[in-house]
Amino acid sequence: MIKRTQTNILNNPFQKIPFLRLTIALAFGVFIGSLVQISTVPLIALSGLLYFFLFILNRYYRFHIVSLFGISAQLLFIVIGILVFEIHNKRPVLAENGIFIGTVLEKPQEKKNSYKSVIQLLSVKNRDTIFQTNEKILVYFEKGESATNLNPGDNIAFKTSLQIIKNYGNPFEFDYKKYLANKKIYRQVYLSSENWKKTNLPAPFSVYIFAENIREKLLSIYRKQQLGRNELEILSALTLGYKRGLDPETKRIFSAADAMHVLAVSGLHVGIIFWVITLLFGFLRKQKSGKFLFVILSVCLLWVYAFITGLSPSVMRAAAMFSIFVIGDNLNRKANTYNSLAASALFLLLFNPNNLFEVGFQLSYSAVFGIVFLQPKLSKLLPVKNKFVRFFWLC
Repeated sequence: MIKRTQTNILNNPFQKIPFLRLTIALAFGVFIGSLVQISTVPLIALSGLLYFFLFILNRYYRFHIVSLFGISAQLLFIVIGILVFEIHNKRPVLAENGIFIGTVLEKPQEKKNSYKSVIQLLSVKNRDTIFQTNEKILVYFEKGESATNLNPGDNIAFKTSLQIIKNYGNPFEFDYKKYLANKKIYRQVYLSSENWKKTNLPAPFSVYIFAENIREKLLSIYRKQQLGRNELEILSALTLGYKRGLDPETKRIFSAADAMHVLAVSGLHVGIIFWVITLLFGFLRKQKSGKFLFVILSVCLLWVYAFITGLSPSVMRAAAMFSIFVIGDNLNRKANTYNSLAASALFLLLFNPNNLFEVGFQLSYSAVFGIVFLQPKLSKLLPVKNKFVRFFWLC
């Protein structure tokens, strides 16, 4: 009876996808965290107790307690999901008045009546007291040359009161407040030209600002070419994920043609980047010492591209999957696509649990799962013997 049970477990296809159960448990915990607010102290204590319990079970492991071990692991990741959500979405202290000093995170984008950007508040001076803060706010600058000259990493000071972001209250309207809250933005401000000034204070190092500046340099190269405005905007969106300059009419045309996804940087772009990396540095894999260097180069370059393109869910998913594939291949481990897909989702949810509520995250993983699941079945419907034709059919 025990041998039969062991055989059934080993033949279970889910045993080949260990990350799937952990990812589902983590996602369920994140969902619970979004519904119920729980203090982090009992969550940390509970996760510690569950981890200790799993340690004891592993030390005195017996086959008949395999179900207990699995249930305990699932509970641990549910608690971790709640804990990660609570920590990530902890609201900063919202200072009401004073002189605010913040760092520009995005190049101001021209709107109809203003320039729009996002600023990371660093400190607030109220009378003779200066205290540190860490809050992202939405900023609308009055149109003028001073706003257009701002770049990511510049520091500004202003003394205008901040406003809480609210919805208009129309029936069935888009929940803009919740959308920005998932990005940890709760307030906004309009700054006229006389209400702010650029400072010479050095900005703290930020990977996001570094990536944004690299993208701006690449965009400046595009702008120097003899391209029309629409061509420049589409090229920027296709290669660098920069869609802030897209004309509304261009968006409408692509949307009407159901081709809006073409303008989004996705896994295809990451796949092309990985192909180029393999083409340039693939020779390193022929040497035993060069395999490790190839893995480091591949993973670093993939994530540099992901940061430059704005860390969209589809790009992060593809970068994480390719990173897992490269590392596994270097360790001579046979890749399981479903397991790699689940592992990448687990990583992204730990990095940012709010990804679970992003439409891009949901569609990206649903699409890849559908392709991986349906493609083998569809290829069997029409067997192709010609190698050239089969290559495109299997793709």
